[in-house]
Amino acid sequence: MAGRPKEVYLEEPSQDLADDSHGRTPTDEELTYVYAYGSLLSPSLMREACPSATFVVRADLPNYQVQFRVASDTRLGGTSGIVEMPGQLVRGVIYAVKKTEILDLDTLERVPEGVYERERFLVLGEDDEWYGADLYRPAAPGEPLPPAQHYLDDMIDGARAHGLDPAYLEKLVAWRRDLE
Repeated sequence: MAGRPKEVYLEEPSQDLADDSHGRTPTDEELTYVYAYGSLLSPSLMREACPSATFVVRADLPNYQVQFRVASDTRLGGTSGIVEMPGQLVRGVIYAVKKTEILDLDTLERVPEGVYERERFLVLGEDDEWYGADLYRPAAPGEPLPPAQHYLDDMIDGARAHGLDPAYLEKLVAWRRDLE
């Protein structure tokens, strides 16, 4: 993915979708795709809520950027969300998850409390295919905050586990060093 021309991020769609009719979706009707870019990058954290979670592909969300805009009392810092940012991209992965487990993931992401919302987006897989995948973004993002250390550790562990772009991993590690 590091070698993909930046122009593709400016030319292709990045809007959320109302349904699964756009982008690649699971062939098994019992599954859905979830795009993880924050703490859910961590395979172990993802499987706590969704034991069926299976890695599908590394993927980018064009024209967005990760920022930490949700204050977490339990994590003692900010947790991630995405904001529109033309020409930027969010690195992450797509998991296939049983639809019956998605409500457990909603609970983990605090959707019932109104902290995050689950939305459908198009994300570009490393195979150059577009995928329709659910992701979680803040319902009412606040001002940017320093990231929570443990939250960022989960992101770093997940980025390493999935072999995300080395420059992106270094960016996460630099954010973590800045917290010390």
